Amino acid sequence: MNIDEEYFKSEDFQDLLERYEASINAGSNPFMDADDLVDIADYYSWQGFDDKAEQAIDYALELYPSSTLPNVFKARQALAVNDFSQAQFYCDEIEDQDDPDYHYLVAEIMIAKGDIKGADNYLRDYATSVEPDEYEDFVRDCANLYIDYNQSEKAYEWMMRSRGDDSDDFKELMARTLFGLGKYKD
Repeated sequence: MNIDEEYFKSEDFQDLLERYEASINAGSNPFMDADDLVDIADYYSWQGFDDKAEQAIDYALELYPSSTLPNVFKARQALAVNDFSQAQFYCDEIEDQDDPDYHYLVAEIMIAKGDIKGADNYLRDYATSVEPDEYEDFVRDCANLYIDYNQSEKAYEWMMRSRGDDSDDFKELMARTLFGLGKYKD
């Protein structure tokens, strides 16, 4: 889960959260899109309110059973406890299998199972369909996947595929990757 503290502090998100909580407290379920409900679940999870996060995600899946992000959220929860069959179940529920998040989840399940080579081959194959203007984000996302599973060497390989990203996100990820490789001076 990527945490966007700035977004969580924004007026837009605070208004969204307030509407959601007011509706829940009134005993009704608000009609919101899946992405907003996932943002709320991410926020609750980040704050340590796992029951509230679960409630928001379950509601998102009730409204949008084949939506990508709620299923990714549930699959990652399953991966956190090494429940690979449950993670695969939620992955299979995703209707839009062209969505990049679907592909990242497929690779993440492989990585979690220890199939690093299979995940790398899968991501390399998927890379051929990534639009050129999205390539740098793709490289960072792949490297992040490997970093999340302490696969610093693979993360570094993906970082080296960058075509010249000078963003702060890239620099921070490179620093985390080099730290994971024990290259503290770099």
